[in-house]
Amino acid sequence: MSTSKFSLASQLLLQSPPGELNDVFQSLRSLVSSDQELETQILPALKQYNLEQFTVVSFKNGKKGLITKEARVGESEGEEENFIDWREGKRFGFNHMTSVSYDSPLQRLQGEKLT
Repeated sequence: MSTSKFSLASQLLLQSPPGELNDVFQSLRSLVSSDQELETQILPALKQYNLEQFTVVSFKNGKKGLITKEARVGESEGEEENFIDWREGKRFGFNHMTSVSYDSPLQRLQGEKLT
């Protein structure tokens, strides 16, 4: 798949209606021959979509949190990023490719003021 096709695929992902990202992603997957290449090329679009659409994540304790620019802790070059759940005062990780949250190794915030 050429770079222009990946650019088009990224644009389609960014235009996905809320709650339909996975369906659009699966449709794009069926159109390309290399899953790995597709995932590598559209990861920036997935990150952007999750941050702009305030993607809701579920935690192991049954509570929910949001993926937002304001809750992001640092920058990441891979699929996974760390975020803060302000209500619980905990850090959590999120995998943009699989849309799965997980406990961050630095779970409890220490010495950081939550406002």
